[in-house]
Order: sequence, then C-alpha cells, then structure tokens
Amino acid sequence: MRRRYLCSLPLSLFPLLTGIGCRPAAVTSEKAKVLPAKLSNGGVKEADLATITLSEDAERRLGIETVAAQAASGGRTGTWAGEVVIPPGQAMVVSAPVAGTVSFAGPGSPPAPGARLKRNDVLLHLNPLLAVERDLRVSLESDARAAETRVDAAKTRFERAERMLKEQTGSAKAKEAAEEELTLAQNALAAARARLQRLDKAPLDAGVRAAIAVPKDGILKTLHVAQGQMVAGGAPLFELEQLDTLWIRVAVFAGEIDSLARDSSASVRALNAGPNSPVRQAAPVLAPPSADPVASTVDLYFALANHDLALRPGQKVGVTLPLRGEARGLTIPPAAVLYDIHGGAWVYQQTAPRKYSRRRVEISRVTGGAALVTRGLQTGAKVVTAGAAELFGTEFSTGK
Repeated sequence: MRRRYLCSLPLSLFPLLTGIGCRPAAVTSEKAKVLPAKLSNGGVKEADLATITLSEDAERRLGIETVAAQAASGGRTGTWAGEVVIPPGQAMVVSAPVAGTVSFAGPGSPPAPGARLKRNDVLLHLNPLLAVERDLRVSLESDARAAETRVDAAKTRFERAERMLKEQTGSAKAKEAAEEELTLAQNALAAARARLQRLDKAPLDAGVRAAIAVPKDGILKTLHVAQGQMVAGGAPLFELEQLDTLWIRVAVFAGEIDSLARDSSASVRALNAGPNSPVRQAAPVLAPPSADPVASTVDLYFALANHDLALRPGQKVGVTLPLRGEARGLTIPPAAVLYDIHGGAWVYQQTAPRKYSRRRVEISRVTGGAALVTRGLQTGAKVVTAGAAELFGTEFSTGK
C-alpha cells in the first residue's frame, strides 16, 4: 500500500515561492551585462599629475639648476606659541603723595598715552590742600591787625630816632635799629595780608607746588587725572611702562619639558612671518615658577630686547626652542623649498632628463644656507634650486 504525505505550508510563503519559480530568464541576462568600475582619467597615475616635462628650449629658457640632497644631522627644534609680557618692576603706577590740585607742567595739553617720557621730566604739579582749621579767618585777621600795630609802633620809633639824630641828641645806631625794626614789621604785615587774600581766593590751597617727575624712562600708558582736578593722597596719577626689554612666556606641555634644552636661547618670530623674516634671539631668564593645572602646561620665560618697540605686551609670537638630541635628514638649499598658502613645503625633484616632479617635504629647520629635510626625499635626489618658482608657475598656469 502506497502512503502519501501532505506537507502544510503557511499561506504567506506561496507568493514568494511563485515569484521564484516564475522569474523570467531575461532578468538574469541583464545582470550579467553590468560591468565593473573602470578608470575614466585616461590611465594617468596620481604621481604623474604633479610632474612637468620640459623641452630643451624651455629648460634652457627657465635656467633650471639642480643640487643633490646630502645626508646630514643637526639639532632638533620645536615651535610653540608664546606671549609677550612685561617683566616685573617695569610697570609702575605713580600716586599723589598728598591731597592736592593737579596742574600740568608746560603749556598746551598734557601728553597723550603712548608718549615717550624721560627720567626726571616734570609731568605735572600738585598744589597741596590745607587741613581745615576752626576760626581760620579770625586767626588770620588777628595776625594782620597785630602786624599793623607793630608797623605803627615801629614807624613812631623810627621817626623819633630820626628826629633825635637831627637834634644831635640821639645816635645813628639807634636810627638804624629803628629802621630795621620798621622794615621787619612791614614785611610781616605784607605776609599777613597775603595769607588773608589767599584765603578768599583758595581757602584750601597751601600756596606751594609739588613737582611730580617721571621716575624712569618709559611709555605713558594711562593718565588718570585732568587739569585742575582735586585728588586725594595716594590716588593714582599716571601709569608708566618700560618696553625696552620684554619677556616671552612660553607654555610647554608638562610631558615635553624634559626634552627641551633649557639653557639654550629661543628664536622668536611674528605669527605672520615668512621663512625669510628676521628672527629675534631671546635668552632664558630665571623667573618665578608658574604652571596651568587645567592645560597641564609649564611656563618658561625668555628675555628679549625691544628697543624698536616692534613687540607689544600681550602679543602672540612663535617661539622655536632647541630640543635634546640630533635630527638626521638631508640638506638642500633654502631656495629649493616652495611654500603653498597653507604653509606646506614642496620641492621639485628631477626624476628623468627634462622631467620634474613636485614632492612634499618636511623641513625641520633652516639655518644659514641649508634646510634640513627629515621626510620626503632620498639621499642623492636632485632638487631644483634655480627655476623652482618658474616650474611652480608653469604647473599651475600662473607664469608667463
């Protein structure tokens, strides 16, 4: 007896099985016709995109000259950001010794902030103020009346001595003594009247002026007072800065501090300086130790001469510091190195007769007449020195 087995399938699988079994053969043939990706740049390699091939005429006209890269070693350096700061003791605030009224020395307006000042130059005068006394006017009027009385008495004695001398009953010495007493009394009266007049014009003015001189050469940073202003004792009058010598503060990561040659000088450049810009040398100085725990940096300080006032306090600069050990690489003339707008360094290497390829290189340092290349070239590679800029213009169609 033959047995039959019936398998039950879910209804949801019937459309799937039907689709598989009824798929037309044309779909399979269309998939077989799809081609893989292919090159559409004519088969040019990426390395050949920066290669220039010149004719003999063009090479002679551009004056191409090449130099072979030679193996060399030199000191390693690193570049950090630095900040220009004023050394301690070179920024000061001059204050009023006593309370008084300000009057500037010399005609015209006071000097503007930024003006250069010389040591011992009198910048302003300070008229001290008197302490207010009780019944001051009464006391001064009493002194004036007493002085008038002494003058009258002295005048009477002088006239009597003069008359007695004429009658030959007195002596010339007595007349001279009476005349001297009269002169003293008149001077005392004049002084008493002057004090009384000054009380009417300026009740608190002491009548003397204290000259406030500049303590040292420097730049006037801020002027805190105006003409005729009354200031209290100890109030700031002006601020002075000496900028002939500045410090450069360099924040170095704490993990890199042991790799630095701490006793060597630093090279300072402006942030927008090019490879041929002047370099300033700054000597290390002993400064109070400081660090930033948030940024994990340690501060190093270097002293820099600034007689031309090219650097300003707070200005950011690039500081190149020597590192311990030596860097090995290849030396080429600095004229062979070209820089793009992003600061990348390039050279043109001769790979075949009249064929030059542009190579990216890494420059460790440029000293004297040699640039030390640490990456991008091999020993003996011929790089273009004269005519490198012309090749760059030819490649990017910027030359003539």
